[in-house]
Amino acid sequence: MLPRHFAPGGTGFTLGFQAETTSAEAARKLFAGAKLQPYQTLDSVFAALSRREVDAIVCDEVVARGRPEHRDKRYRMDGALLTREGYGVMMARGDETLHKRIDDELGKLVTSGWLASLRTKYRTSPPGGDDQPK
Repeated sequence: MLPRHFAPGGTGFTLGFQAETTSAEAARKLFAGAKLQPYQTLDSVFAALSRREVDAIVCDEVVARGRPEHRDKRYRMDGALLTREGYGVMMARGDETLHKRIDDELGKLVTSGWLASLRTKYRTSPPGGDDQPK
């Protein structure tokens, strides 16, 4: 079977994604011409792909790339990343002690090289080009 390519704006395929996530937002925005199929859990998205109920899926880069030892060789990432998004830590406003503790711990993860080692392992890059706590 020849590989198929799924590009934003494409039509003629069914695209799976986890409902109520940024993947759902990207799917609806970028693949409006495709048949869109939401699922409640990421596991059910991958199960639908395995059962060939969908032709392709949209999910986070880290999930798509997976750990090398767990990567399913039947599937591959296709095309460029659809979005760049960061993750954050939410806390109550005004709790400067907690804010400082979190920033200090994140700083240790950066300076120790731990975050860089995860980025190498999972072949990802930081949004905005750095891992510095804000």
